[in-house]
Amino acid sequence: MTNILIVEDEPIIAMDIRFTLNQIGTDKIYLVDNGKDAIKIVNSIPIDLIIMDINIDGEIDGIETADIIRKKHKIFIIYCSANSDGETLKRANLTAESSFIEKPFEQNQLIAIIKRKIPSLKKTAIQ
Repeated sequence: MTNILIVEDEPIIAMDIRFTLNQIGTDKIYLVDNGKDAIKIVNSIPIDLIIMDINIDGEIDGIETADIIRKKHKIFIIYCSANSDGETLKRANLTAESSFIEKPFEQNQLIAIIKRKIPSLKKTAIQ
């Protein structure tokens, strides 16, 4: 069973990511819009991969959220953000086991990274 957590505060983007994940055979998709809820889910459910926006609702951003999560859990994180300035990328790169996709992105970019980390997901025409 593959469990993926989407942390995204823009509903249209979150639904687009969910649609992509459904097409490649993800078993369970969890969706939250803030770091606090993301941490709660990861602490209660075995998550295989996280797709994390950097500017999210709440008191902590996506990078801080990922840092807190990675202190307890070895989960690969795909940062998905329009913020690709040097400081943001530097902060994101300090998070172990992560990748970065700049918004807007193509479905195949996201799928390629996910497939490298979870090769058991089914092959699709989107690839």
